[in-house]
Amino acid sequence: MKTAEERIIERINKEIGSDIKNLHKSRFLVKEYEESLQNIRAKISLENPSVNSVIKAAICNAQDASERLERQTEKVDAFAESLNEKLDFRTSIVAGIEDSLEKIGGLEHLIEYFKILRDIQEISQELKASVGGRDEGKIVGFYLALCGERESSNSVIGRLQHVEAPHLKTYANQTASYWHDILLDKFSKDFEGLLKTIRWPYLGHASEVLNPSKDAMNKLGILAEYLFLIKPPGDPSSEHVVLSPGVTCPPISHPTELLIKPFRQRFQFHFTGTKQTNRLDKPEWYLTQIINWAKDNHLFVGENFQVSASRAGLADFNVRLEFVRGLVQLAMEKLCEEIEQIAQDEHLFAHLLDEVLSFEQDIKETFNYPNAFPSAITVLTQAQYIVKWLNIERGFTTNKMDAIMTGDSPWEFIEPSNFEELKIPKCVDQFLHLLDAIRERYRNLSQPGHHYNK
Repeated sequence: MKTAEERIIERINKEIGSDIKNLHKSRFLVKEYEESLQNIRAKISLENPSVNSVIKAAICNAQDASERLERQTEKVDAFAESLNEKLDFRTSIVAGIEDSLEKIGGLEHLIEYFKILRDIQEISQELKASVGGRDEGKIVGFYLALCGERESSNSVIGRLQHVEAPHLKTYANQTASYWHDILLDKFSKDFEGLLKTIRWPYLGHASEVLNPSKDAMNKLGILAEYLFLIKPPGDPSSEHVVLSPGVTCPPISHPTELLIKPFRQRFQFHFTGTKQTNRLDKPEWYLTQIINWAKDNHLFVGENFQVSASRAGLADFNVRLEFVRGLVQLAMEKLCEEIEQIAQDEHLFAHLLDEVLSFEQDIKETFNYPNAFPSAITVLTQAQYIVKWLNIERGFTTNKMDAIMTGDSPWEFIEPSNFEELKIPKCVDQFLHLLDAIRERYRNLSQPGHHYNK
């Protein structure tokens, strides 16, 4: 449908067109439209009696609605002004309340601060009063109230995890460290004293018999539980032992450290310094010694101290395997000290490889030692040494293959048969045996990247 403007333009084009001589007609068009507008105004004028009553009513209603709308708009504007005044008043009240709540929060924080400070001082006083007594369980309980689980609200250290109080945290950690060292020293001395009583360690001598009394073992189990429970503030699991830039070991629990301590002393006595048993060309001496110590003692450790770890909440912790890992770490420490010197001599290095691979196989088969645990092979698979290792293996394999092919009658069939398809040349059989030997040799390498395909 055309608009009024379009119809007017169409009429002008029709009457005047493109002929300039027809411009005089524009006066008549203007006059015609003015008369039409006057007629329309007259028809819809309310004063004209001939105007339709419906139109009059519609116009009156529209005017009335417009007036009502204006009045309502004025009311809304007045209400909005009143509402803004009330909102401003209430906003000032809320601001005052927020300020008060902030002050209350600060006071609550301060109260909690002083409560924790009081608890630290009271626990410290209780520990001071009871540390010389015989109620060891009570002593451990006080320490756990000070430094229990980090995420637990039952200990002071746990409560401080979500409190913004760096100085108080430092004070709590220092207090916990102070008592940790005292209690660790106390229970360690008692633990080591009982170990001497039961004649620990068993070194495999025929004249020695490890047959401790039940009372001694019960006491050892309780002390081990206490030592498992008494953890230093902070996260001890992050404190890895760095043996070399490329070799690290997780920390060993304190009870296991105490069980390994006599072995460490003997290991250092025999396999360090100028002792005749400390020889670069005889790594099998100390590796075999570690295997024997582990064989003689790992079951005893697991049977008597696993319960202590479980009672201390270490459900997934294996004391027996950690004891073996501690002994293996002795070998790793020695390897880290000597590997650079040994690697300079190809014969010493090749011999070390053989002995370490044999050692790895023994600990995995004998003790079910996990691949994820640190092991002596970790030292040899550092980047600078595994390259040398692979070169040695490549040279050995090449020489072996040359020997196979240049031996007597390499293509002679073994076990001659009447069936042509079953005839196997001697060199092929020897080559397959060589592949099996290589596969077996690399079987205990823990990382897939260490498996080298020749």
